[in-house]
Amino acid sequence: MEVDASIIIPFHNEGINVYNTLKSIHENTSYENYEIIVVDDGSTDRDYSDLKNFNVRFYRTKRIGSSKARNYGAEHARGGFLVFLDAHTSFQPKWLSRLVDVMEEFKPSIVTPCIFDINIPQNKGYGFTFGSWKLNIKWLSKKGTKPYEIPMGSGACMVIPKKLFDSIGGFDHGIKEWGCEDVEICLRTWLLGYSVMLIPTIEVGHLFRSQFPYEIRDFIINRNILRLAFTHFKKERIKKVVECLKKYPGFYRAYLSNIFSDILIRRFSLMKKRKFDDDWFFEKFKINI
Repeated sequence: MEVDASIIIPFHNEGINVYNTLKSIHENTSYENYEIIVVDDGSTDRDYSDLKNFNVRFYRTKRIGSSKARNYGAEHARGGFLVFLDAHTSFQPKWLSRLVDVMEEFKPSIVTPCIFDINIPQNKGYGFTFGSWKLNIKWLSKKGTKPYEIPMGSGACMVIPKKLFDSIGGFDHGIKEWGCEDVEICLRTWLLGYSVMLIPTIEVGHLFRSQFPYEIRDFIINRNILRLAFTHFKKERIKKVVECLKKYPGFYRAYLSNIFSDILIRRFSLMKKRKFDDDWFFEKFKINI
């Protein structure tokens, strides 16, 4: 069966959250021509085979990390649009049809909705920017009701045409475990000459939590942040990121992990393809950190 949209949900040790996410999708999706691809990335907390009852295409991988799990789901997708979701999200009626309508009307490269906190619904983020040279994110306030461009959007809900996704190389395969994958693909999309757009009237709930159901290693997060900087930034900005991160434990391990990787090949390859540099990006969105 041909489908227009492929919903891709990677997860690791999400327990009941995956069930609730799928339930919310089925209850609030009037758009008929879609499929759901669930990627269990090496969960150990329980058997998730019951998710097949939701009429999903179910895959298991060996803890390859969020970025690679998303790419794995995309490889098996049949839809023209890829809809990446976190496994702890909730939805409003007609959310998917409205996102696809905007994608078809405006022809943006990536579309994201407003993201709100499921536990504190009044807390809403309308895309984000860099908050400091540690490259942590700073959520943005609402600028209007019509679709508009943003620096970066959340991977909690992100729509991108499959042809474009494939042409830019998907999520960075070199990002390990978790952290920075949505930031990196948005930045790369802009530098390659495409765009990221927010739809402020579409709101998707996301479970923000203080504790994760799996280990979050600072070394890996810092490694991913450094990889982003080494890939896309000029020397002056790389130096600022390095100076900011070097005070954290495990910095040199994270630094060396990047040096002895494909980072230089990736950097030079993308430099040849991109339409804009990081100066352009920082100026376009008035990023002053």
